[in-house]
Amino acid sequence: MADNETEIHIIPDEFYGGVKRPAPSMAQTNSFGASVAVSPTKPVPARTLPGMPQPAFFKTPKFIVIAGIVVFVIIISGVAYYYIRQANIARQQFAPKPTPLVQPAPTPPAPVEVATSTEEVAPPVATSTPIQPPFSIIFPFKNYTKTIDTDNDGLTDEEEKIYGTDPALPDTDSDGFLDTLEIQNLYNPIGFKPVRLFDSGKVKIYQNLVFTYSIFYPGDWAAQSLDPNNKDVMFTAASGEFAEVLVEDNPLKMTAEAWYLGQSPGVDASQLEHFTTKDKLEGVKSPDGLVAYISFEDKIFAINYNIGLKTEVNFLGTFEMMINSFRPQGGFADLPFGGVAATSTATSTAL
Repeated sequence: MADNETEIHIIPDEFYGGVKRPAPSMAQTNSFGASVAVSPTKPVPARTLPGMPQPAFFKTPKFIVIAGIVVFVIIISGVAYYYIRQANIARQQFAPKPTPLVQPAPTPPAPVEVATSTEEVAPPVATSTPIQPPFSIIFPFKNYTKTIDTDNDGLTDEEEKIYGTDPALPDTDSDGFLDTLEIQNLYNPIGFKPVRLFDSGKVKIYQNLVFTYSIFYPGDWAAQSLDPNNKDVMFTAASGEFAEVLVEDNPLKMTAEAWYLGQSPGVDASQLEHFTTKDKLEGVKSPDGLVAYISFEDKIFAINYNIGLKTEVNFLGTFEMMINSFRPQGGFADLPFGGVAATSTATSTAL
């Protein structure tokens, strides 16, 4: 610095409390009276120091914005509350009112009348329903045809196997009687003199010890009782066809025809076939010829040929033989034709 120049010292703004000093004029004099040229300075932002008074917050723009938002929210909430309350009031006005439950008044018990009469009162008469049999011996009618009968003698080829006859010869023993005629009359179709069918070994005798009847059946068929009282006995062939003997009470001792017509409304007597057995028993057959009914004392005996679902029959000749051999009591020793009395019997045990 030159010796003739004057040194100028400027006090910092901090010593003025943060307030900007007034700008010196363009020409000022120093302490020595000399004129000093001072350039103007930019304004300095105001500062506050600790201990100086603070400006009020609610007068600031930030406070004004926050207050405006709060007021807006309060107004919106009030409007929403008003409309929600009005909607609830309207809903309660139009909602259906529940019907009050009315409890019925209790019914007083009926007064009990006390009998004062000394007359004796007869006890009520007990009534009972008639006990029905566990099975019916009236069967629906069936349509059927016979199976092959090569020699046209009345015995089917299946029956020819049972009795050992020749399916190509209608009279196997050439005695002048057709094989089927001999079998139905309980004779041996391959004997050369009148010989009983039982003696041929081709049939067996079933004896029912409860109802005291007996009947022939083919030797290779199975015999069994279907109930403990032996009221229903079945004789079954290998083909599944079977014959059965059923017993039912007949307390009025009606004839077989009268009993059957009484049990079968709609059936006319002209539809029934009458027959007489070897033992002089009279009976009738159902219109389809598959059930024979015999009346004896206070019982009705039904001999049924059951073919199941088949439409062809194999044992009509055998069925006729069984009907003709039926005896309601006693054995076969006194049958009215020659031969040796049968001593062996085939009895069955109830299942």
